[in-house]
Amino acid sequence: MKLFLRKLCSLCFAVLIIAISVSAVGAEQSNAAQNNTSAADQLTLNGVNVDKGDLVTYTLYLSDVVDPVVGFELRLFYDETKLEYQKGSLHFDNFDVVIYNEDIPGRIPMNSSQFSNPPDFREKKQFLSAKFKVLDAGVCDITYFFTDLYGEDMSYLTGTNFTFDLTSGDRFLIQNEESPYNTDAAVAASYSGDYANDGIYEVTKGSNQGLASGARPVVFIIAAVVVVLAVLSAVFFVMMKSRKG
Repeated sequence: MKLFLRKLCSLCFAVLIIAISVSAVGAEQSNAAQNNTSAADQLTLNGVNVDKGDLVTYTLYLSDVVDPVVGFELRLFYDETKLEYQKGSLHFDNFDVVIYNEDIPGRIPMNSSQFSNPPDFREKKQFLSAKFKVLDAGVCDITYFFTDLYGEDMSYLTGTNFTFDLTSGDRFLIQNEESPYNTDAAVAASYSGDYANDGIYEVTKGSNQGLASGARPVVFIIAAVVVVLAVLSAVFFVMMKSRKG
C-alpha cells in the first residue's frame, strides 16, 4: 500500500512538473509573438518607440536668448511616409502672426516678423507645437532648420537653447531634450540665410559670413563713410582742376 502511494505521489508530481513546463513554454512563445507583432507596428521616433496609429505632439522650446526675437524663418522636417502632419495643429503661443504652408509633404516652412512687442525668450517658452499621426513602422526624426533668427538690430541671435518634448496624450515620451537640428547638406545649401543663429550652428552665407552679433550695422556705417569720403574727394579734385583751368 505504501509503495502504491509513493508511486501515485511521484506520478502526480511528474504530471505537475510537466504542466508547469508546458505553461511556461506557451507563455514564452506568446510573449515572443506579441513582441514580434509590436516591433512590426512600432516607429522609432526621435529615439523612442511609438505605435502605428498613435497621435504624438512635438513641442519646440527656446530659452537663454538675451534679446527679443523680432523675426525668424524656419522649416520643420518630418518623414511623410512614416508620419502624417495633422493640419491645423501648428500653434505658436508667443508670436502674434506667423505665415506657414501646411501643404508640402515632409516639411512645413514658416516665417514671422514682429517688430512691435517681440517675444522674450530669456526664460524657457514654447516656440511652436505640431501634431503628427504615426503611419508606419521604421525609424525617423522630427527636425528643424533655421534660415533666419534675428533680433531688433537685424543681427543673428546667439546663446540660444532649443529643447523639445514629445508627448502622446498626457504621457511624456521625451521631455526637455536637445532638439535635433537638420544637418543635411542639401537642406543647408537650399535654405541657409543671412541671420541664422550660430550659437549652435553656422549657416550664414555671402558677404555676411562670420560677422558677430551687432557687427553688421557697424560695417554698413563704415561703408557709408567710405562712399561719402570718395564722393567728397572727387568733388574736391574737380574743383581744384577747374581753378587751374
